[in-house]
Formats: sequence, structure tokens, C-alpha cells
Amino acid sequence: MKILLVVTMLMISSGQFGRPAAGEIERISFNPEVLLTDEDYRQIDCLARNLFFESRNEGEVGMRAVGAVTLNRVGKYGSSICNVVYRHKQFSWAHLITERKQKRIIEIEYGAWGDAVDIAKDLYLNPTSTVGDRMHYLNESLVIEKYGRLPLWFTAHGKDPIKIGQHTFVRVRA
Repeated sequence: MKILLVVTMLMISSGQFGRPAAGEIERISFNPEVLLTDEDYRQIDCLARNLFFESRNEGEVGMRAVGAVTLNRVGKYGSSICNVVYRHKQFSWAHLITERKQKRIIEIEYGAWGDAVDIAKDLYLNPTSTVGDRMHYLNESLVIEKYGRLPLWFTAHGKDPIKIGQHTFVRVRA
């Protein structure tokens, strides 16, 4: 079994299998003790799409922060990563970009897609490796535009927003 895995990894790294189609995740685990199910791959794909479409231009730190927000919403806004990502008003790209257009964008920006997949796999397999425990996204300009101020829970605790790229994040108390 280990020999087959090593040979398969060598064939993949040498390009003998080619690269996966746009939007597909290579089904290989570099830790032979970790066996992923089809559902695991589906959840990783949802997380990777969210990282890619929300923060592909914000580097690894931005992607990890968006990943932390996504994982922190599981349980409160949905029972799984996919439920959270595709829930109404959670992440706008999920409702604005068609599946067909997603594939075209991934094909064009394949390097960023690969980064998103690698980070999504790491976050899924090692959820404690996230940038921020209890990290939440705050759309600061939208909140101020709608309410005229930041929320009381934010200002009452003297929290400073963490800005990464175009996103503003805040850590909330447990």
C-alpha cells in the first residue's frame, strides 16, 4: 500500500497524470494515516472555493483569515462548511457567480486556485492552525452605512479591527 502511494505521488509530481480539471481537487493525502471520504473532499472543495473567491488576492494570511471565519460559522450558520458557504447572505460570491463562470475564473487563475486548495486542505485537516480562533468578518463600511456606527459589542470591548486586504476582521470573546 505504501509503495503504491509513493509511486502514485511520484507520477503526480512528474506530471504523468496531468493536472486536475478546473475546480477539482486532487484526491491524494500526503499523510497515509488520514483517509478522506467523498464528503470530506466536498467540504474541502467548498472551503477552497470560498477562500479563492473571497480572498485570492489577499495572500495566504488573508485566505487563512477567511478560512477561520468560515470554520467559526459552522454550527451557528450551518451544520457543515458547504452549508455555511452557500447559506443566503453569508458569502456574496456563492450567489452571484454561476458554476460555469466559477470554472472559467479558476482556469484563468489556476495558481491562486492551487493555493486555495492547499490552504483549505490544511485548515480542514488541522483546524487549530487557523489564523484566528473566534475570528469573524466585519463588513465595517456596510455596518457604518446601515447603522451609523460600529456595533456596541465591538466598541464596548475596545476591540481594534484587523485589516487584511479588503477585509476587516474582529476577534470576539468566547
